[in-house]
Amino acid sequence: MLCSVNILLKIKRNWQLVKVHVKTGALTTKSSLSGYVTTRDDHWLIFSIIMINNFTGDSSEMKQIEDQIVLRLAEFSLE
Repeated sequence: MLCSVNILLKIKRNWQLVKVHVKTGALTTKSSLSGYVTTRDDHWLIFSIIMINNFTGDSSEMKQIEDQIVLRLAEFSLE
């Protein structure tokens, strides 16, 4: 099941709204985010971000990194 609402709300806090559908996953010190994002020239990209390095910082830092990666993908242009 894909979820688009949560990531849209997180990204909207950064004053950018992108079309993205994602599935999240998490275990202690691990996080993943996979899905589809629409680029600025209206192409779809499929992505998967998996953080498994036993991250010891605040989990919100991992989420911010994931958000920034998705934003970069959304800004990408194939043309």
